[in-house]
Amino acid sequence: KERGQFDISIRIYCSSDLWSGSSNTTHSHGHDIFHAIFHQHNYFSNAKQIVFVGFSAGGIGLLLNLPDLLRKFSPKIDLRVIIDSGWFIDYSNNSHGVSKINQGMNYWNTQISKSCQLTSRHKCLLGSEAIKLFPSNIKIFIIQSLLDLTQLQFDKIHINSYDFSLKLIDNLRQSSNRISIFAPSCPLHGFLFRSIWSKFKIKQRTLSSVLNLWLKRNKSFPIHLIDHHFYSSYCPLNYDDSLNQEIF
Repeated sequence: KERGQFDISIRIYCSSDLWSGSSNTTHSHGHDIFHAIFHQHNYFSNAKQIVFVGFSAGGIGLLLNLPDLLRKFSPKIDLRVIIDSGWFIDYSNNSHGVSKINQGMNYWNTQISKSCQLTSRHKCLLGSEAIKLFPSNIKIFIIQSLLDLTQLQFDKIHINSYDFSLKLIDNLRQSSNRISIFAPSCPLHGFLFRSIWSKFKIKQRTLSSVLNLWLKRNKSFPIHLIDHHFYSSYCPLNYDDSLNQEIF
């Protein structure tokens, strides 16, 4: 179809720069490509609803790039954002992840929104900080495992570290007035790109039913489903373990 005639647009990009880079030296152009896609945003002027979906590194890319981009769209468009497994936290007990991300940002020449004034630039990638930069009318849905294998491995945290999970819950709660949340205690990384994504549950409510409700809901009241006690989740046994891989 001609550009502007589509219902769904998928952009596949694999330079591992979190959609943040702008460097000819290292061929990291995630930031440039992302904004080039929407350079002529008048192509979307007739849209009633636009849903941005990002998984893992793609989710971080949305958190980084959308705050500036969304302001260019017409206020008449219902803009929504779904972040699947891209909500990272600053786990203070371990500096491994911070060191690794700083190296990556320097290598990629990561572009950070001017709205983020944090001294430690890596914190602009964290969900709780990035969310503050979004326009208040944007509806955001966070899907995040409390036992995200990639994030646990990234910070070199033992899989049974409930201290990390409790800090993740607290971090999500701090932003709960701005976001809807589906946070089960399934030891995996990523939900929506699995063939059985619709079967994951918290307190008998499936991810698919919660997402459908959220997408149709015009009210701004967030939906919160968090497995606070780590026993209310249903995690299908035959999920694809090959998706549990590092984002770098």
